[in-house]
Amino acid sequence: MPMTPAQRLKRGILFKKLSSRIQAAKKRNARRIAPKEKLVIRARKKAIAMIRKKVAGKRGMNYVNLSPVEKQSIDKLVAKKKMAITRISKRLLPAVSKAERERFANLSKKEDVMPKTYKSLITEIYNRDLNESVFKVGNMKLDDGTNVKITKEIAELLNSLSKNVSKENQKNLMKKVMIDKKSFSEVLEFAREAL
Repeated sequence: MPMTPAQRLKRGILFKKLSSRIQAAKKRNARRIAPKEKLVIRARKKAIAMIRKKVAGKRGMNYVNLSPVEKQSIDKLVAKKKMAITRISKRLLPAVSKAERERFANLSKKEDVMPKTYKSLITEIYNRDLNESVFKVGNMKLDDGTNVKITKEIAELLNSLSKNVSKENQKNLMKKVMIDKKSFSEVLEFAREAL
């Protein structure tokens, strides 16, 4: 359930009181490799951030600077996408795990990669894996000779749809996508509704 403005205020006061303890704990944890439970939480947080951006656009990207009332309205939209968040977080988990291993390896080089660089590591690895998927970012030529532009969002949607169907249906999906722009749009619309 989305938090009310009063609940956000109460939590904010609590975090301010505990800020020194939280920072100390973060420094201790930064010297260790995170357990799987922590990585699952990180992957889910990143999935939620992606859904926020999708359902609220620029407001979702600027979520941290919004008023409590605006945050609550976005949280209500995000709450309706629980299944999508679960699917995306599962897809992100390998990238999050890989980023954590790289971060931990860099500790021996005395490189401070937390917190901003750590987030960029996840994005970099996720994008790297995305580019190795069936649908890649860029222009794709269809069987009728026309071209369609595959954005990152479209690639994510179509690859996610492809991974959630059988191999036989994957072949049928590719055939339909490649026919022409109309067929491509139909599959894309289906992916948006299904995911």
